[in-house]
Amino acid sequence: MTVVASKFGYPENPSWFHNARANPDVVFGGEPYRASVVDDESERDRLWELADRVFPPFEIYRERAARVGRVIPIVQLVPPER
Repeated sequence: MTVVASKFGYPENPSWFHNARANPDVVFGGEPYRASVVDDESERDRLWELADRVFPPFEIYRERAARVGRVIPIVQLVPPER
């Protein structure tokens, strides 16, 4: 699962993002996941292309964030191996 920490393009990241960085073992929809920030630029580009198809306003959010020097994080939630 991919989650975008956009916060409408505001200058700061959302609180949940900081929490997931500090404690990457998260629960989403009642299920356990491991949160991992996507740092690879080619993977970020690929995920942004997909995200923009689902929610076109992300482009505006990236522009807003860029004006204040913020790069919007993309987080992958991976279920634990069973």
